[in-house]
Amino acid sequence: MEKIRQLVEAMADEAGMVEAAALLEALGELEESCPGEAEWQKERREFLLREVFWKAGAKDAAYLAYRCREEAVFDEAGKLVNGEELAAKAKEELPEMFPKKSARLLGVRPQEGKSVQPGKADFAGMGYAERAELYARNPELYRKLRGF
Repeated sequence: MEKIRQLVEAMADEAGMVEAAALLEALGELEESCPGEAEWQKERREFLLREVFWKAGAKDAAYLAYRCREEAVFDEAGKLVNGEELAAKAKEELPEMFPKKSARLLGVRPQEGKSVQPGKADFAGMGYAERAELYARNPELYRKLRGF
């Protein structure tokens, strides 16, 4: 940033004006002198976007960062300004990219207060080995289900 300010000050005339063509040419030369810095800034912004989506619990933070890179707003220090907005928008538009929260059920749990003994429908679906095991465990229930 300091290099840019020095460049503009050196090109300014007495009124403080700089020609646009000369400024663009100088900026092109400046980018050529430090090509890695521009690439580093892009990579840093990409990482910040990924971090926002990763913290929001996204399944594929890299894809969401790629998808929202045009809408991202960064301040002069390079910090992401609208990260929460982007995450909320992504959750609304692409809910399948975020894990669903499991609902906590209140009340009676399955088989709570009910008999765990097999019924006639269960008995009909049993194989020979299962019926033999039931007979060995509870002969009275076996006879009842069998209809004797």
